[in-house]
Amino acid sequence: MKNQNQNPTRSKLTVLCECGIMLALAAVLSLIKLWESPYGGSVTLLSMLPIMIMSHRRGLKIGLACSFAYSILQIGIDLGKLMSYGMTVGIWIGCLVFDYLLPFTALGLAGLWRKRGVLGRTLGVVLAIVIRYTSHVISGCVFFGTYAWEGWNPLPYSLVYNAIYMLPEMALTVVAAFLLFRLKAFKKFLD
Repeated sequence: MKNQNQNPTRSKLTVLCECGIMLALAAVLSLIKLWESPYGGSVTLLSMLPIMIMSHRRGLKIGLACSFAYSILQIGIDLGKLMSYGMTVGIWIGCLVFDYLLPFTALGLAGLWRKRGVLGRTLGVVLAIVIRYTSHVISGCVFFGTYAWEGWNPLPYSLVYNAIYMLPEMALTVVAAFLLFRLKAFKKFLD
């Protein structure tokens, strides 16, 4: 039960601290790579889940703000690698938008159906990851089509290349989220 006399500044500070903790946890988990693709993308140890939990716990507005902050954090983490590819300014900006800002901000949509029980919460996680995957596929087609395997067109190449790491990442995240959402103690935490 919420305290009706709670200080609004204290409440905002609590949300900010929670977001900071989840951002730190997501950043650390993103560095634990179970598998890494040669031209970007990796299977991590549930790095998306803390950001999605914020969306389930605090709603879409906070979830999207936290996930946008996570996209900026991911740019910072990968900046050295991004600078080493020798991209033109246009491709570099497109890469920032479609490989970082849009896909990682989309993780905040995970809480879209947070009031719809375990199935709704799980579908929200799936939706957020599918949007992330779609954004990476667009980037692969438009900005990295020249890297397509011999005999492959950019679209099928991008679909397959991004699926190689996104499908295992999705499977791990969805299973972990589903199991967490079924725990009564975790449901209390989210609500």
